Amino acid sequence: MYGLVKYYCDQQFGILSQCFKADNVDRTPNGYFDQFLLKVNGKCGGVNSLVEPTQLQDFSFSLTRTMFVGIDVNHPAETQKMAILVSAAVGSLDSNFSRYAASIFVQKKDRDEILKNLESMICELLVEYQKANNALPKNVVIFRDGVSEGQYQKVAATELPDIRAAVTKMTTEPIKIALIIVQKRHNARFALTTVNSQGRRPTWNVPSGTVVDNTIVEPVYKTFYLNSHFSPLVTVRTLPADMF
Repeated sequence: MYGLVKYYCDQQFGILSQCFKADNVDRTPNGYFDQFLLKVNGKCGGVNSLVEPTQLQDFSFSLTRTMFVGIDVNHPAETQKMAILVSAAVGSLDSNFSRYAASIFVQKKDRDEILKNLESMICELLVEYQKANNALPKNVVIFRDGVSEGQYQKVAATELPDIRAAVTKMTTEPIKIALIIVQKRHNARFALTTVNSQGRRPTWNVPSGTVVDNTIVEPVYKTFYLNSHFSPLVTVRTLPADMF
């Protein structure tokens, strides 16, 4: 039923939809409808959260004409008999980074996760940004997920030129591009030298917002580790990122 609803709403008629399980109506988990309404609000163009303006003042460039883009490839498990990969890119449309447009492509399953339609995807996002702002962005910051260290050079040789080609196709004006590769699967852990006893329970976890960008990082690329959230129960896992 879910597949049919999404097929006709998303692909055939362009109707916004949000599904939920009937079992969750009778026995509603805590916060279930809060999350449900957040999804509905987001799909209807509402704003669920905003970044504190004071946190955006330290950037060395203006965020007024900046688009943030997130890219990933969703591939089936080895046990699933599917011959396709679904690649998706989302790009921000406003200076509050609360409204986004999406571009989705299907490509043939491959051993790596290199995107085959990235130029078209970036063009679509730039068109949507231009519609919303009557101008193209001056800065494009791209977060690329799902790339192993062994694929860095392939991304730099294949995807980065596609991104530049999309920008060149859209305008002759210069647009600055930053490509950041983000990884979640790693074994790096960071801990305090002394226990933090200020919270509800003692913890050795580093504070949220901690950045490590020297001494232990990759010497070839511009690499940093970011601990973006606080974990009161378990050892926190930082996100390593490499910039091109």
